[in-house]
Amino acid sequence: MTTDLQSERTYKEDVLAAALRSLRLGASSLTDLLRGTKGASPMLVRELLVQQGMTIPERISKSDPFRTTPELHALLYEWYFTYDTANSLARVVTAEARSVACIGTPTIASTIADRTERTLLVDADPGVFQRFPTLASIGNVSIAELAQSVPLAASSDAAVLDPPWYVNDILRWLSFATKYIRPGGSLYFVLFPELTRPSARSERQTILAHASRLGKVEHIESALTYSTPLFELEALAAVGCPDPGDWRAADLVIITDVAPHKAWQPPVTTHLGDKGWSTHVLGEQVVKLKTSPNGDPGDILSPVRGAVDNVLTSVSERDARRQEVDLWTSRNRVARVGQQKVVEGWLERLASSPYEAVAPVISREDRPAFDMLQRVLAGAK
Repeated sequence: MTTDLQSERTYKEDVLAAALRSLRLGASSLTDLLRGTKGASPMLVRELLVQQGMTIPERISKSDPFRTTPELHALLYEWYFTYDTANSLARVVTAEARSVACIGTPTIASTIADRTERTLLVDADPGVFQRFPTLASIGNVSIAELAQSVPLAASSDAAVLDPPWYVNDILRWLSFATKYIRPGGSLYFVLFPELTRPSARSERQTILAHASRLGKVEHIESALTYSTPLFELEALAAVGCPDPGDWRAADLVIITDVAPHKAWQPPVTTHLGDKGWSTHVLGEQVVKLKTSPNGDPGDILSPVRGAVDNVLTSVSERDARRQEVDLWTSRNRVARVGQQKVVEGWLERLASSPYEAVAPVISREDRPAFDMLQRVLAGAK
């Protein structure tokens, strides 16, 4: 416990030092300040600077976002690249590659669809077809979690992937990607910044060591930026943090001359997207419902502890409250569920009918829970 506290204290000291350095170097916007803190949470950066009595810049930087209807969901780790990042990365990848496997990178697949002889996409979210109509021209899209995706011959010149920002996920995705590229091809993947969490520095070393087993490694810091999704904006707003703009940045790692048969056995402990959840689309909003909920069977719905107005005030996996979440919207509103079939039936009705049409047929006994569901679903942009 003492070691954990020391590690957390040291981490906060490092984050504060990075924030102060960013200000000294002339960060004139909140977005620039946060990019200079190497992945640290905007909430933490703000807290530490306020404790120091520092003035925090208010101006933000944003690029035009890709279309995100239906809305992106935290459960699928759906942070999309900015336009500028997608276009610059697409240029780099297609400079040498005539065929590209895009794994968890629909923005890249859409951007390069007309630039290469062959593009394929593996992604867990069927919503990509609505967001990116150009994907219809690819004709080779597998909508599945990696383990369930359709195996293809290793014939692409390159693969570009954006895994969840955790060691086992990145290692598993790298191992998987080697099945898609020919010997001597290239891998492009995202690496989280060094202050993303207290263990990030050592985790990055582990990932880069594994990457070096596949081929020659080039590491470019802070080369990639993301548009801040609605679910993250909602989490920040719930604790009084302003819109940070397109603050999230990451490193690009390029592995060239990938050797054949150098993949490793993928780690067992991984994030399997929305496996174990059903999906319900209500207008633009996406609602995930756990098929085996943890709530008290006596309650149809109940709040998640510490959720401000039903908003989960974090997108971090370090937040223990995630284990309590059985209902999760794309606006980061959450609830515990005790009677999954009842809630699922309500969601199915609400997907095709407005609240005013469904509410009158709900029993008086169930009405409080139904009204709570409506409050959870009512989060507006």
